[in-house]
Amino acid sequence: ADAPAIPPYKHLDPKPMRAVIEACGFKQVWVGRNKAKYSVVRVSDTAATDEQLTCAAKALDTTFYNYEFSPELTPRFAPIRASFARPRQLAEARARFAREPERGPPPERLPDESNAALAERVETFCGADAEGALVQKEGYTLLSDDWMAQRSASPDAMVAMAETMGCLMQASVIADLTLGRPAP
Repeated sequence: ADAPAIPPYKHLDPKPMRAVIEACGFKQVWVGRNKAKYSVVRVSDTAATDEQLTCAAKALDTTFYNYEFSPELTPRFAPIRASFARPRQLAEARARFAREPERGPPPERLPDESNAALAERVETFCGADAEGALVQKEGYTLLSDDWMAQRSASPDAMVAMAETMGCLMQASVIADLTLGRPAP
């Protein structure tokens, strides 16, 4: 009852999405699919105010668009974007696990706990299929390529993998365990 409302995701076509970001004051905006076939908003401007970055972060927060900001803006944009995304991600994760009380409470980071130890507890929470899913590489916690490859052999295995990955991702949000490398 006290959980914050989870805003619905919006789907904007590329042209209206571009207009929204341009309305934030950006001039060099491209919206489309990148090489990896993800829908992305690319901002090539190299200077912006915090207000412009905040406007763009709010605009992107509940869309399915990824973002690619210029190297000059990414270090400032990413934390602003996270400040909007994290409360929503926490609410979504807590709502999911409230519907799965049989799992017990999701792990939360203990004082002075290493990422490797926390990743192991997240895997345990998500069940036997999650074992070995998270690896430490170059100082980052990543999804294991081997683990994913073993689970993409059939459509049924891929469905199970998607469910397990969802648990891993959402449990990691609650545990404050960052998966992947930060944006460049």
